[in-house]
Amino acid sequence: MKYDFHPYIGAGPLRFGMTAHEITRILGAPNTTEICREYPEQIGVYEYAYDEEGIYVYFSKDSGVDSISFTNNVINFAGMNLRTVPIRSLREWVWEYDCEVEFANGFDFCSFRFGFWAFSLNANHNPETPAKVITIFRRGYVEDMRAAINLMW
Repeated sequence: MKYDFHPYIGAGPLRFGMTAHEITRILGAPNTTEICREYPEQIGVYEYAYDEEGIYVYFSKDSGVDSISFTNNVINFAGMNLRTVPIRSLREWVWEYDCEVEFANGFDFCSFRFGFWAFSLNANHNPETPAKVITIFRRGYVEDMRAAINLMW
């Protein structure tokens, strides 16, 4: 399936803030549902996994859909499929337009202007291969996660 990504809004018919019921009306029943224990309790994140589609929808207890990860889908943005562009090229393109981009672990990065993470998920990553995961998120998501984690420490 093809998903057109709109920063801080969603991708295709999937929108940030949707309820679990709204997501199941669009994608059907998930393969698995899981409470994400690695997140602070105050966030209360749980996940709907659609393994065959390569979509993982994360909900917070207060704001509905918080983020969505894509692992094997067409996720179009600015005329390109974010899942097929070599991660080095994607990183360079984002850097041109986003002075707030954050880099981590080699070629992994987060764009605050565009509202997505690109993950290589491989310590021996070849920068000429595409990202393994593109995760899009709602406005304020990263800041909320950082604040909750700081409360834990």
